Formats: sequence, C-alpha cells, structure tokens
Amino acid sequence: MILRPGGAETLEKLVNEMTSVYINREIEKEAALLNRQPTRGVLLISDEGKPFVDLVSFHCPVVDSYSPLQKWQEPQKLSDILMHTPFEAKGIITKLFVDAKGTHHIILHIAGRL
Repeated sequence: MILRPGGAETLEKLVNEMTSVYINREIEKEAALLNRQPTRGVLLISDEGKPFVDLVSFHCPVVDSYSPLQKWQEPQKLSDILMHTPFEAKGIITKLFVDAKGTHHIILHIAGRL
C-alpha cells in the first residue's frame, strides 16, 4: 500500500499516540518496581539522610520529545547506570534489623565524605 505524504504522517502520528499510551503505562509500572524496597535483599540507609551515590554528572533528558521506542529504552538505561555505579560506604553501623519481607536494613552513620 502506498500512502500520500500527508496520510503517512497522519498514520505515523496515530501509531505514536497509540503506542505512547501503552509505553507510558509500562514505564510507570517499571519505575514503581525500581522504587520498591527489595525483598530478601540488603538496604543500606544513611542515618543522616545522605545519599550514598551522587549522580552529579547524570544528564536528565527531556523524555517528552522522545519517540515511543526511545521512551521505552530510557528506564533500562537508567537502571543500568544505577546498577553499575560503584560506591563505597564507610561508617559506623547504628542499627541493623531484618523486616517482615526478609530485607536486611543496615543503617550507617557516615563520618565524612571523600
């Protein structure tokens, strides 16, 4: 089937709008999973509320201008960055416990930052 330029653009916009709704919903689900507390894992927490990993050089893109496929790939890139960001936590353990889900909570007092 051959479409006129205007018809092809209209079809492309329609497909992008329809897939965008689905992709946005799936991205929200994945983001919720990434933000959940790990079950039967280890959770390191600063007793001063300081983050262990500073992403100062992390660039936050304007996702609204992305195509549906690029939007779909963005959470994967983010989780890869977070999963492969090295960090070292030095401090004094001020609290240690296991919650009902089996997650080990390690609360650290960090004396200074490097």
